[in-house]
Formats: sequence, C-alpha cells, structure tokens
Amino acid sequence: MNYVSLCKRLAVCTALGIALSLPVGAVWNTMQPQLAYAEEYSSLRGNIIENAYLLVGTPFKMGGSFPSEGFDGSGYVQYVFGESGIALPRTVDEQYDVGRRIGKDDLLPGDLVFYSTDGPGATFCGIYSGDGKFIYAGTKNGVIEGEAFGPYWDERFYGARRIID
Repeated sequence: MNYVSLCKRLAVCTALGIALSLPVGAVWNTMQPQLAYAEEYSSLRGNIIENAYLLVGTPFKMGGSFPSEGFDGSGYVQYVFGESGIALPRTVDEQYDVGRRIGKDDLLPGDLVFYSTDGPGATFCGIYSGDGKFIYAGTKNGVIEGEAFGPYWDERFYGARRIID
C-alpha cells in the first residue's frame, strides 16, 4: 500500500468516525440541501420545513406527540406546526378539515398531504417538503422523508390542504 492510498483510507476512516460519534440530527442537518429552497417561500413555511427536518430520525409511537416519546403521523404534524405557533387539531380527520383544499399541482413546501391507508377518508398525513416528497412519521422507520406520490402513496392519496397562505 502506498502513502497516498494510506492517507485516503485514513481520511475516510476519520470522517466516518466523526460522523458516527455525532447525534443523528447533527449529521442529517449537514446533508439538507432542501432547506435552501425554503428562502423562496415565506419565513413561516421555511420555519415549518426546517422544524420538520430537524425531527427526522425520531421513532414512531402510536399516539405519540413529542420528540421525547416518539410520534405518530398526526402527532408529528401537530407538533411541527405548533413549534411555529400554529395550532392544529390532534387527529388526521380533524387536520383534514383545517385550511384550504388544494390540488397536487399546487403543493408548496409546508402544505399537508393526506392519504387513505387503513379505512375510508383521511387516515394518514405528512408535510409536503417539495420536489414530490413529504416528511412523515412512518411505523417502520419513524420520521423520514419519502416520495409523496410513489407507487404506494399515489394510489392512497386522499387530498392536500394549505394551512399557510
């Protein structure tokens, strides 16, 4: 092994060691180019998206409403909006009645997207983050960002609401 190869391996191992020693949020925050577009919208929308990303990695808990206990879908949405001073109801069906109905083509970061996953009507929700993605509290991986209209979600899409004009 030559000197250059050894230096490259050492640099990679050092960087990996530093990344693994940091809290998940610290590593995630350095990997969020999506936040740059938040400046294009209102500071309130930007604040909501920033708060939403800061909670990525929080575990799922049915009925959970706080980062310390974990979140379910509507608890996550309620908490993120509450951190920006916007009070939302606790349940998905109640959240679906708030704001103004909008279509898929009109979505902006910070709008709410709703899905019908286990029964009639809106049964699951998340926060649209832009570029066809949304941030939500999923049962398998906790709070993550995923494709809002991928194969699973598109066929379950129920509607979208704009809370912030």
